[in-house]
Parts: sequence; structure tokens; C-alpha cells
Amino acid sequence: MVVEIKYLAQVDREKCVGCRSCENVCPTMAINVVQLESPDEESITPCRLACPAGIDIQGYVAHINRGEFREALKLIKEKNPLPLSVGRVCPHFCEDACRRNLVDQPIAINPLKRFVADYDQLHGIPLKPQMEPENGHKVAIIGGGPAGLSAAYYLRLRGYGVTIFEAKPQLGGMLRYGIPEYRLPKKILDQEIKGIKEMGVEVKTGVTFGKDISLKSMKADGYKAFFLATGLHLSRRLNIENEDLEGVLKGVDFLEAVSLKYPVSLGKRVVVIGGGNVAIDVALTAIRHGAEESLRFLSLKKEIEVALTAIRQGAEEVSLVCLEKRDEMPAWKDEIQQALEEGVRIINGLGPNRFLGKDGRLAAIEFKRCTSVFNENGAFDPQYDARDLTVLKADTAIVAIGQAADLSFLGKDPGLKKLVPSRRGTLEANPLTLQSSIPNIFVGGDVMRGPQSVIQAIADGRTAANSIHQYLTLGSVKEVDISKKGLPELAAWILDYHPKKPRVRPPILPVPERVRTFREMEATISQEEAIEEASRCLSCGQKAVVTSEKCLACQNCRDVCPVDAIKHVLRPVPLRLGVDPAEVDQNQLRELCLKAHLHPHQWLCLCAGVRVREGAAAVLKGAKTLEEIALMTGARSGCTIYCQMTSLRLLKAHGIEVKPPAKGYRWYDSTQTCWEVPEETIKKYPGHFLKEDLDVFRKF
Repeated sequence: MVVEIKYLAQVDREKCVGCRSCENVCPTMAINVVQLESPDEESITPCRLACPAGIDIQGYVAHINRGEFREALKLIKEKNPLPLSVGRVCPHFCEDACRRNLVDQPIAINPLKRFVADYDQLHGIPLKPQMEPENGHKVAIIGGGPAGLSAAYYLRLRGYGVTIFEAKPQLGGMLRYGIPEYRLPKKILDQEIKGIKEMGVEVKTGVTFGKDISLKSMKADGYKAFFLATGLHLSRRLNIENEDLEGVLKGVDFLEAVSLKYPVSLGKRVVVIGGGNVAIDVALTAIRHGAEESLRFLSLKKEIEVALTAIRQGAEEVSLVCLEKRDEMPAWKDEIQQALEEGVRIINGLGPNRFLGKDGRLAAIEFKRCTSVFNENGAFDPQYDARDLTVLKADTAIVAIGQAADLSFLGKDPGLKKLVPSRRGTLEANPLTLQSSIPNIFVGGDVMRGPQSVIQAIADGRTAANSIHQYLTLGSVKEVDISKKGLPELAAWILDYHPKKPRVRPPILPVPERVRTFREMEATISQEEAIEEASRCLSCGQKAVVTSEKCLACQNCRDVCPVDAIKHVLRPVPLRLGVDPAEVDQNQLRELCLKAHLHPHQWLCLCAGVRVREGAAAVLKGAKTLEEIALMTGARSGCTIYCQMTSLRLLKAHGIEVKPPAKGYRWYDSTQTCWEVPEETIKKYPGHFLKEDLDVFRKF
């Protein structure tokens, strides 16, 4: 029997909002929501545009919505090899740019990334990357922080021999030494570093560039290219009176000492100076140290300028003092809120004037009123009223006003003479290729850009890997224009078709519990929450497209479209589909129908005029899914439960287990066979059951 499909679904792209309602009800997967193909081919979604690494955020959110968690992780790791860690500490610029903000709240993109990374570790075998064969080239990476780890990962994928040289005892950089345990448990970071090492990356820790190794010695060992990613590990000084008093600590050194589990004594009153995220982390870490014990000060390792031990019984008061007004503070708003919840007193508009001591030990801090932080051009240029002074008593002051690069290796290695520090105290390099003034040396991460985010460092690592690959294979590095255009603004009326849904909130430890422990304070969302949250995505820049060879004109898509963007138009040439039951063994056909409790003459699809015998013939000819039965016979196998279950019976009778479609459009909790069709079903679908057929079925 031949079925002629005369009509075809057509999508009005001006109206389509990419909601996927049509995609969810199409029985043959003929209609799919895909990324917008714009004339300039440069338009990308706002979330992806905001991500320094350019991760296909919309793509992995769509995978999560469909329950394809492993596919989501694969997409993430194309641009980010550390999703477990980044999912806990990413500044999520993507969420600020998310268009869902125009409806209610942004998609919880970072919790979704964390969910798929955690899910992969908890279920089955962790995702292993596919690597190219060894190519014989060796690359040295100086610095084992996020930029260095990222470069190592992507270079190994291309078959390079990679060695990471790290001055500190362990890899991780600021992920390990600058982010507290309660935000990023070190076992999580260790897990990701282990995965990179298992790719064949060689690691040498406790090795200082300019002291233990040099450019000359590494070249002698066969390294052909170098990536400098040494980060910012020096704390900036205030350069005010009495800064070297005992009890005045540096923020980065304090966090590093805590990370290395060196005991640190704080006393009862702690004042943190600074208004950024490091200052917040220092304040919250100080609060947690209040639960520890005892009393004396002890100088630790030389590289930790101020390492103190033995903590008093409870820090009774932690204050954070900064130049900026509350709304000018560079720290993230949610971190400021967390600090307030945990009892940190935030004092705005003061700048340190001098430290006051007693018997060589800090006793108090004198502050002067800051009248403005930025000049008319927006540049940092604080102004003070030195007559308006405030004194705060303090047992410990922790200065967290920023970090600087340790570039001491430049003066120790003649091979690095061409590398000249910038006025900011960083290393210069081409911002697009990361190639320095020495062709085989590449520079990235904070040591090149200044203080940036973890995800920016990871992006630099990938860029460096690509540039090094070009240099070693082509002999030169070409600049790539990375500028992208955003999508056109959404019409306001489109937003009306997206009902408001609350954003998922990851579970968080109660304040009384989290201030007493370094346990991770935020948990991963559940699978159900992840799928529900991903469903909130507006699919920006995506539109429905129709594959004409698959469209059977069932009109499901038209019926569910919330913006009336789909209509059915006459095809220029009808699509002809069909299976001739006479072409298969009749005994096999009859046996299959009997086993399925179906009559050969029973309707499979009344809409198309297709009976069970055609469906059975399709199965005997190799159809293994509802979609294949539909496309072979012309039946709309999937429009309603009747045709779904009839086709599923045929497949099951033939030994093919197919999961029924999820409950949704036109799904009813009833099934029927030709022997027993409920009267209510006959009344509900009179067109599906002709009386004379029912009489024949029941005698069959």
C-alpha cells in the first residue's frame, strides 16, 4: 500500500521562540530546534558570548534537559577540562548575560555544570578523552595552576609530550592555595589533576623557574616550546607605617597557610583590609578558624612570609574594611551576602592610615575616611580626608588588597632578556595568540592579564595549546579574530510565552553549622532538579526546522505551538511512502500479529489509512523503532497512544524492546488489543474502531 503525504509542516522563523514544544511531540523527529543560522554566521548566544572560554552553554543545557548527561559533559570539556572545580568557583558571567533574566531569574548554569561533572564521577566510568598518537614534540609548562593544567590537557590531546614544572608542593595554583576548602574541597581538585596526569602529563613539583631550572636547561632536555603560567602569588603591600608588626598578615599567604594545614593564630579581633573576593574568603576563613584552639606564634616556611600557629579559643569579631561603598565593592554580591550572614562586619569607606603597635605586636589600626575611590574617568584613584580618622582595635590584620606576579626569574635567566615586564608588573604577550616577544615562549593566565577569573585562565591554557601547536607544526602562529556578534534583541511579546518558573537553589549548610566547619558548604543539585532547571532555558538563537523527508503531516507540531508559528503547506511533489505486506512471508506476518494480539486488518493509523499488516511488514523488513515504522508505512506512529501502543506491540512481539514515549502530549493511561477494547475508548475515539472490524477482531 502506498501512502501519499501531500502536506508539509512549515515554520515561521520570525514567530518561532525555540521552545521545543513541537520537537517533543513529533513522532518521526522531523522537526528539531537548532542553532540559528544567521547571515553573518558570527551571532552567538548571550551566555556563550559572556563566557571567557566560549563554552557552548546552550548546547550542554539542552543535553541536560534531555537527560543526556554524558553528552553534556563532553561538550563542556571541549573548552573546560576542569568542570568539577570550575563548577564550584566559576564567577558565572554567563548567568548575568542570560536572557532568562528578562522573564524571572537566570538559568542556574554553574550548578548545572557542576551537576553533570559530579554525575559523571558518581555513575560509571569517568569520561576519558581521546588522544592523538605521540608526535615527538616536548612542551614545558611553567606553573601548575588552572592555565597550566588546561594547556597540558589540550596539548596531550594533540599528542605532545608535556611536563608541568611547579614551584609549590602540589599542582593547582590558586585553586589549591587561594580558594578555601569550604568552597572547593581539595579532594575534588585532586581528582581532576589525577585525570590529567593519567593522560601522560609529567609533573615536577618543588621546582622553581630561575633557580632549579632555566630556559637553557629545558632546551637541553629537548623542550621545543614553553608556556609561562606562573600566576600571581605575591600579596601587594600597603606601604604604610608599622606594616611589619607581628600580627599583620597577607591575605594570599594566610589562605595558603590554611591550605597547607599550617596552624595560624588570629586572636579574638580580626580585621580584614580589602573589598574583593579574596578579602571575603579571608574573612570567612578567619571565622571558621575561630572554632580551633590555643595560643603561640611561630614562623613557618620561608616562602610564607607570615605563617603563624596556634589559634585562640574563638575569634569573637571579624571585620572587613574597604575603601569602596557597598555597591562599589568588587566582591560578588552573593559572597558579600554570605559574609554578612556569617557575622562578618563590613565597614565601607575607610582606608588604612597606619598600624598601631604595643611591644612589637599589632594592637589597633588607624583608618582615614575615603571620599572617593575612582576618578571621573573611572580609574582607581582614591581620595581621602586625613582629618577624619577612625581607630579599630585588632589582634590580627589580614591585608587582602590584591596580588602581584613574582617575576624574579627574569633577572636570573639570560635567555629571558627579551621578556620585559609591563607597567602593571605582568608579562607582555599577544592577547590573541599569547605568543611573547620570544617566538617559542607563550604567556597566559594572571601573570599576563593581571587578576582574572579561573575560567579566563583555563581559556588561556587552551589558546596557548592551540598556538603552540601552530608554532611547532607550521613554524608560525596566526592571529584569529575572536570577536563575536550577539544575537538581535528579543521582542518583548516573545517573553510572554515563557511562564515564570523559580530558579533551582543548591542546598547550602545552615549558618550555625557552616561557620564551625571547613566542610563544603554548597551541595550539588539532584538529577530531577537539573532536568527541571535546564527546561527553563529559552533556547536563544534556536529555531525549529523541518526535515521534509520525515514529515508525515500529522499536525502535532501545529497543535502545540504556543505562538502559532507552524502551518502545513502543500508539497510541490507528494511524499510517497508504503510497505507491501505481500512482499513478506504471510505465515510470519500472521504469527507476528497473533503474538502481538493484533489483527492484520486492524487500524494502525486511521489518519493515513494504514493497517496493522503494513506495520507488521515494516517490522519484518527491519524497522526497529516507532519512527522507522512510521517512515516505512506512512503511519503517524506516535500521534496518540493508540498508534504508539499498536506499533510497540508489534516491536515487542518481534523481540525488540522499545521504551514507550514519555507521558506528555496526547498520552492516556490505557491500552487496548483487538480482543478487548474498552467501551470508553471506543466512545472517545470512534474513528479508530469501526464496528464491523471489532466484530472480526473478536472472532480472530
